[in-house]
Amino acid sequence: MLHFLRAASQSARLLVVMALVAAVCCGGGCRAASLEYTCTSDAVVRGNGKLKSAPVVVKSVPAPGEPQSGEYVAVAEGWAPIRIAVSTGDLENTRKYCSFSRGSKPNLLGDASADCRFDELPSWKKKLLVGGVVPAAVKLHAERLLVQPLKGPLKVPEFAADSVCGQFTVPAAHRSPGVDSADMVLYVAAAPGGVWALPCATLENGRPIVGAVNLAPANLFHGRLATRIAAHEIAHALGFSYQQMAAHRMLRNVTGVRGRKLSVVVNSTNAAMAAREHYDCDNIRG
Repeated sequence: MLHFLRAASQSARLLVVMALVAAVCCGGGCRAASLEYTCTSDAVVRGNGKLKSAPVVVKSVPAPGEPQSGEYVAVAEGWAPIRIAVSTGDLENTRKYCSFSRGSKPNLLGDASADCRFDELPSWKKKLLVGGVVPAAVKLHAERLLVQPLKGPLKVPEFAADSVCGQFTVPAAHRSPGVDSADMVLYVAAAPGGVWALPCATLENGRPIVGAVNLAPANLFHGRLATRIAAHEIAHALGFSYQQMAAHRMLRNVTGVRGRKLSVVVNSTNAAMAAREHYDCDNIRG
């Protein structure tokens, strides 16, 4: 898959399916079982809102003798299951979500008065989100993704005040001394205005190490599908997106797919190999 992600052979086909879903669904909507919901991650990353969306790039530890300035991250050799630390500070701040189905609250995209009519987050939903939906969605990824582990605490960089990531609550301790035993820090909110996610900080090779996810209640709570929707959004924060795949030259334009004039498909040898196994079809090319 992406150069900075690697899957064990037994879960490769699951990783490919997840990547394909994340890459193609957010053009306008995504269908999960009988539910069609709108994911706006692509629009957020493209900067269609009022705030910037480009991630902060964190450098690797400089070689001996080179000057050190700013924050650096050391990456270990070998591969291990990804360790995802979740921060839900914005779910403890009533100014960041809709306690009632009336009035308005900021939507984290630059709109200070987003409608709360359908995005009420009562205490029982918040408890379900924090204690059930998000942990289950994170587990789906942690059980399937291998990364080169980060050494030492992960120090979250500063985000610009006029950026999307700058609207999320980052505890002071996450910046110094940092978050222990983590390869990725994920900030979760439930502000009104849709479900979306994006990387907030990456290594120089494009691997995300900090991400933000917004799970608006109106778009999330559809019974058992809530975990699947949350997992889909977390995949975007982890780098499974059109933009990341395009940057790694994994996409190709083709014609004639299901009657469409133009379609964008994943063009990767590893993806094709895993897809052949998953669908038991030797004619898949990539």
